[in-house]
Amino acid sequence: MSIVADHYRTIVGVDTHAATHTYAVVESPSGKLLDQKTFPTTPAGLSRATVWISRRADGNAETVLISAEGTGSYGAVMARRLTEAGYRVVEAPMPSAKRLRGKGKTDSLDAITAARSTLIMDIERLRDRRAGEVQTVLKLLTVGREQMNADRLRALNALTALIRATTSASTLAMPSLRRRSSRSPPGGTGTNPSVRPSPAAKPSARPNGSSPSAPTSKPTDCSSPTSSTNTLQPSSRCRVSEPSPQR
Repeated sequence: MSIVADHYRTIVGVDTHAATHTYAVVESPSGKLLDQKTFPTTPAGLSRATVWISRRADGNAETVLISAEGTGSYGAVMARRLTEAGYRVVEAPMPSAKRLRGKGKTDSLDAITAARSTLIMDIERLRDRRAGEVQTVLKLLTVGREQMNADRLRALNALTALIRATTSASTLAMPSLRRRSSRSPPGGTGTNPSVRPSPAAKPSARPNGSSPSAPTSKPTDCSSPTSSTNTLQPSSRCRVSEPSPQR
């Protein structure tokens, strides 16, 4: 197995940030720290960093390997500038949490770690920086997908919280509803226990045991016949007018 230390004399580790980049120059194969410095990410700062690396490498770009963090984000411009200057730029390996446990974390230490962890890597496992229009389009699609996933997760969390709040409110309201229904009188609606149903009206008494719905007797027609003999008999309910005496 061929490692990086067998092919390069100098390894430059870079810890990238939005405002500054920290560079650490490590000798190969011993891993000895030769120099380190921080430069701003402005065009002038990147030009100064390129000259600084060239002086530490004796002007021979073929023997220098740049191992930088975030070559597709914060270090994208720096990686392009150093590639144009003739240096090979690769993505620094991510250190394991076990190796970082119990150790301090600074920009200088991160740059040194990036250089020394690359020093012992297999030369075939180096990840060169990705560039070009295809890389830009893929990056835009990846960022858009991550944003949509974050929005979806935020909406699901909000909906879950709303359902839980509604369920809790319904559970708290059930005992009071049961108490109201138990106090409602028989035959009532149960919504207002103070309202009682009015008693049913009793039928009034009728003589001779007649029904309340029995029709009342009509006045007797004095002119109607009362017997089969066709004789007119005055009824007890009719007033018979007597003829006035003739003069």
